[in-house]
Amino acid sequence: MRGEVKPCVTFTKEQLERLVPLLQEQLADQFDLTATGLEARLLLNFITERLGEYYYNQGVQDAITMMSQKLDDVYLLVRLIDEDS
Repeated sequence: MRGEVKPCVTFTKEQLERLVPLLQEQLADQFDLTATGLEARLLLNFITERLGEYYYNQGVQDAITMMSQKLDDVYLLVRLIDEDS
């Protein structure tokens, strides 16, 4: 028996009401599979628990890269201001 994995994201009832039908639609359109609401929610839980950390980590890495680029821009502007002074 596998251990309990705590989800890294907790969805609100409203979010689940939007996400579950989207997942059901995707399964039907792409794989010709019909999933009940419970099945789609269990799949969403699996994706969230097992894959969510990878999406989160990539988002953090993307934010770090963007902030680094912005700081480089600020540094260049400060150097230009200093040179003009």
